[in-house]
Amino acid sequence: MISQEYSKHKISRATFLATLTATLLLSASPSFGQSTATQEIETVVVTGSKMPDIQGLFTQQDIAKTRSVITQDFISSQIDGQAIVTETNLLPGVSVTNNDSYGASGADLRMRGFANNRISVQLDGIPLNDTGNYAIYVGEYIDSEVVDRVTVNTGATDVDSPTASATGGTINITTLVPSDQASLRATASEGSFNYTNMTVMAQSGSFGPWDTKGYIEASYIDYDKFKGPGTLIRRQANARLYQDLGGGDFMSIAANWDPNLVDFYQSNSKATFAANWKADYAPTCVRLAVPASNGVANVEASCNSYFGVKINPSLSGNIRGQSLFTITDDLKLTFDPYLQFVLANGGGTQVISERDPRLIGGTLGTGVDLNGDGDTLDKINLYTPSNTNTRRWGLTTSLLWTPLENSIVQFSYTLDYGLHRQTGQMGFLTQGTNLPVPVNHYGGLSGTPVVGDDGLDLRLRDRKSKAILNQVSLDYEGDFLENTVHVSVGVRAPFFERDLNQYCYTVEKSGTGGPGGSNLSPNSSSGQYCTSQAPITVVNPAGVQAGTYVEFAGGTAIFDAPYHATKDFNRVLPNVGLSYKPWGSEHQFYAAYAQTLSSPITDDLYATPRIKVSPETSTMYDLGYRYTGPDGLLAEVDVWHGIWQNHIVSSYNAADNYTLDTNVGPVLLTGFDASIGAEPIDNLSVYGTVSWETTKLKDNIVTSSGVLATAGKQVVETPDWMFSGRIQYKIAGFKIGLQGKYTGRRFSTDLNDEQTSPYTVVDADLSYDLGTLGWDNAELRLNITNLFGEKYLGSISPTNTAAGVPFYYEGAPRTVVGTFRLAL
Repeated sequence: MISQEYSKHKISRATFLATLTATLLLSASPSFGQSTATQEIETVVVTGSKMPDIQGLFTQQDIAKTRSVITQDFISSQIDGQAIVTETNLLPGVSVTNNDSYGASGADLRMRGFANNRISVQLDGIPLNDTGNYAIYVGEYIDSEVVDRVTVNTGATDVDSPTASATGGTINITTLVPSDQASLRATASEGSFNYTNMTVMAQSGSFGPWDTKGYIEASYIDYDKFKGPGTLIRRQANARLYQDLGGGDFMSIAANWDPNLVDFYQSNSKATFAANWKADYAPTCVRLAVPASNGVANVEASCNSYFGVKINPSLSGNIRGQSLFTITDDLKLTFDPYLQFVLANGGGTQVISERDPRLIGGTLGTGVDLNGDGDTLDKINLYTPSNTNTRRWGLTTSLLWTPLENSIVQFSYTLDYGLHRQTGQMGFLTQGTNLPVPVNHYGGLSGTPVVGDDGLDLRLRDRKSKAILNQVSLDYEGDFLENTVHVSVGVRAPFFERDLNQYCYTVEKSGTGGPGGSNLSPNSSSGQYCTSQAPITVVNPAGVQAGTYVEFAGGTAIFDAPYHATKDFNRVLPNVGLSYKPWGSEHQFYAAYAQTLSSPITDDLYATPRIKVSPETSTMYDLGYRYTGPDGLLAEVDVWHGIWQNHIVSSYNAADNYTLDTNVGPVLLTGFDASIGAEPIDNLSVYGTVSWETTKLKDNIVTSSGVLATAGKQVVETPDWMFSGRIQYKIAGFKIGLQGKYTGRRFSTDLNDEQTSPYTVVDADLSYDLGTLGWDNAELRLNITNLFGEKYLGSISPTNTAAGVPFYYEGAPRTVVGTFRLAL
C-alpha cells in the first residue's frame, strides 16, 4: 500500500515497455573517481599498459599499495540500476550490507573496521561524502551504466585525495569517456517487488570541427519495499562532453542530477524480529478532522510509526570538470573544478501543543491555532524534517614533472568549500485521512511553514557551517634497477576548518524548555531549542561544568546561548610505497605505509561547545605479494596492521539518559586479504577471496555513569571472516554467472555482548546475446539475488551502553529481475 502522493509518480510499466520498443524499432533496424593527475600517473607513467583482469572483477595491480578494481565487464552482469558502491562487496576486505535488493535505501560499508563515514567516496576525483558528518548515501550515486570502473584503496588514500575524513580508505568512481561512434542504447528491467528500471543513453560520436564527443543518459527506477508499505523512486540524468586536444591532452565537463523519493524500512531489535520477522512501519495513521470549536482540547495520536512520514526525499547534483594540458615535454598541468548541490532530510513527526513556548516566543500571545478550530487548546501532529542543504565547490589541480624517463613528481593543491545549512522548519500534514502525507516533502523550508506569534518559523534546529579544506600534496614516483624496483614517496597536508554558527540554544542538561515544553537532552540531533523567548542567565548551575548558562522561565533544562566558533584540524600525512619484482614481471612484492586523518563531524562539535573532540588518525602498514602468470592466473596476498587513534564513540550518561560522542583509546587493527583469479579453460573464469581481520579496542570506555569494560573487545559491525567468489562460463551466446559472499559474525555492541550470525548470500545471472539469432547488439539477462532465500540481519545500528539495545535491518530476500538491452 502506498500513499496517494507516491502513486501518482508511478508510471505504467506496460506503457513504458511499449513506448521503449516502438521508439527503438522506429529509430533504426537492429545494428551492429580518481583525479586526472592520479589517472595520468598510474595509466601512463607507472603502469604503462592495460593490466590483465578476470571478469572485470579482479584487475591485476602494479602499484605499491593495496587496491582492487571492478570494471564494466563485471558491473554489466549485475542488476541494472543497482547502487554502484554495493557492487564492491565481492572485493577482498570490503563488507557491504545493502538495505534492499536494489540499493535505493542505502547500505552500510566497512573496510578494515572503519565505517562508511571514514571512507572517502569520490566521483571523477570530486568528494561525495557529506560535508557535515561524512556519511555516504549510496542510493544517490551515479548510475552504473555510465561507470567505467570503481577503484578501492583499503587503508590508505591516494596522495591527492580531497578528503579530511578518510581513515579507512577510498572508493573512486570513474565515469565513461564518450565513444567516437554515435549510438543509442536502451535498457528495460522488470523484477520482484514491482521493480521497473528504464534507462536510455545516447552517444553523439565525434562531431564538429574539433571532433568533440559526448553522451546523455537518463534513468527511472521505481519499486515497492520488500516488506511493509512504501515505494522507492529514483530518477537521474547524466551528461558528459569530451574534447581531445591531442597528445593525450583533453578537456571534459560532466553533469549529474538525481532527485529521489524513498520510503524507509524500519530497523528492529532481535526481540522484535523473533516475534515478527517482517515487522515494519504502520500502513495507516488516522488524523483528526478539523473539529468544531467547542473549548475542549484535542490531542492527536502520534504518527511516528507511520510509513508515510518515514521518508527520505533528496535532490542532488554536480558539475565536474577535468582537463590535462601539456606545457612542455616534461611538464603537464591538470585542472579539475566542480560544483555540487544537495538537499535532503529523513522525515519525522512530532505532536506540538498550540501553546508551545516556542510558538508564543517573546510575545504576549496565547499560541497559534494550528488546526483551525478556533482555539489554541489542542496538540497537533506536525511534519518535522531536519533538512540539510549543501552547496559545495572546489578544485584539484596538479603539476606533473618528469625530470627523468622513469620518474615523475606530482605537486597538487585542493580546495573543497562546503556551505552546510541545517534547518528544521516544521510543516503540515494533510488532515482528515488515514494516509496523511507531508504537504511539502521539505516541510516549512520550501512549503508553508508553521509560524509562531512572534512571526518566526517553528523549527527544530538552525545552524550554518562552512567546511573548508585547503590541501597540498607532493608525490614522487620512480622506477629503478631496470624497472624492477618502484618507489613511491608522498605527503599529503590537509588544512581543514569548520566555521560553526549555532543560531539556537544548545542543551547542556536535560529538562524541559519552558511550560509544557518537550523534554530535551544534550545530543547532536535533537539537543537544540529554537525560540525568541527571553532567557535567564544562570551561573554555575548544578549538574554541568562551571560556567555561565541560560534557562527559560517554567523550564528545567540548562542551555548554552547561540554562538559562533571556528575549529581547525591540520596534519602532515606521509604516504609511502615500495615494490620489487625480483624475477621478472610475474612476481611482485610490495610494502606500504600511510597515515590518514578524520576530523570530527559537525554533530560532535555542535552537541555542546564545552566538550572537546579530537580528530581520529590512523597509521597503516601493508606487506603484499602479487603473481601474474602467463596462463592467465592472477593472485594477491596482503597482510596488514594498523593503529587507529582517538576512536570516537558515543558515551552514555545514565543520570540524564543521553549520549554524546567522545574520544576513547586506540584501536589495534590486524588482518590479511587474499584473492585469486584464473581462466583454466576457454570461456571459463573463476575468482575467489578470503579476508580475516581483528579490530580490538585497547582501553575501556569511561562515561559519566561508569566504566564500560571494552578493552580487548572488537569494533562493532566488523566481520571476522569473509569469503567471496564468482564463476562465469560462456557458451553459444549464453553467459552464466554464479557468485556468493560469506560474512562472518559481527558484534552489535561495544561490549560485544550481542552479535549477528554468519550468513551466506548467493546470486546468479544468465544472459543471452541475441546476435546469435541475427539481432546484433541486443541482450536478454536474468538476475537472481539471494538465490537460496537466506534470512539474515544486515546493517546494524549498534550501541555501547550496558542497557542499550542495538537495532538491525533485515537482509533483502530472494529477488528476480529480467532485463532487455538494445543498442543501435
